[in-house]
Amino acid sequence: MNAHERLNRILRAAEQFLERAEVHMPALELWANDRIEEKDFLTAISHLQHHLAKVKKQQMRVKMAGGQSNADVSTRTLIALAFMNAVDDVEASSAASPAAAEVSMTFPGAVFTIADVLRFIGSTRKTGIVEVSSSNEQFTLDFVAGELMSAISDNNPPGCRLGEILVAQGTVTQERLDAFLAYHREDKSRIGDALMEDSLASREAIDRAIERQTRDLFQRLLVLEDVDVTFTTKPEPEEVDEVPLNLGELLYH
Repeated sequence: MNAHERLNRILRAAEQFLERAEVHMPALELWANDRIEEKDFLTAISHLQHHLAKVKKQQMRVKMAGGQSNADVSTRTLIALAFMNAVDDVEASSAASPAAAEVSMTFPGAVFTIADVLRFIGSTRKTGIVEVSSSNEQFTLDFVAGELMSAISDNNPPGCRLGEILVAQGTVTQERLDAFLAYHREDKSRIGDALMEDSLASREAIDRAIERQTRDLFQRLLVLEDVDVTFTTKPEPEEVDEVPLNLGELLYH
């Protein structure tokens, strides 16, 4: 099943949901003045109807022009925005309860590419953690107000570890790195900070190595296909010390 067929299946499922919901509308409307849940449900139905009509109009215009790709992009965009609106609704309703502040959602890989999800989070200025798992490693990306603050892997392949990159760049010798790693085996500090504390690498050298490591990480991440992406919101920090990474450059490099 290609992407266009999958998207049409989603649209049809939404239409069927609306058809079933309309059967219960009269009963729901009787309760809408008393129950906030019913009000929220009716509002969601109205939004879904509006989005479906918008998608269909866009697809019709594209078909008349002899193309399909723009309609597919429009559909994915609207579906993603629906995800984001759902997060906003839950965050707003749980604002008084700090324990319920975190909200997780999964973007199915059968519909969204990883780049789609990252662009959506950036454009909607969300704060939270993106997690993507492959057979070999788990990727964790930290977003603050739509800015990518860090991107790490729990299992960087050979040649992509920070120490190896520093050796390749001539910052430290393999012998000194091996001695450093043996000494710091039980140290839980980040290797970059520890190397600077031991005067084995400068801040500039560490930044260059992290930039190279992040580019390599994105090259592995963006080629994954049909992989689900999990996004978990988190409170936005009052202050941010880190310099954000250039998400656009990483996506299109």
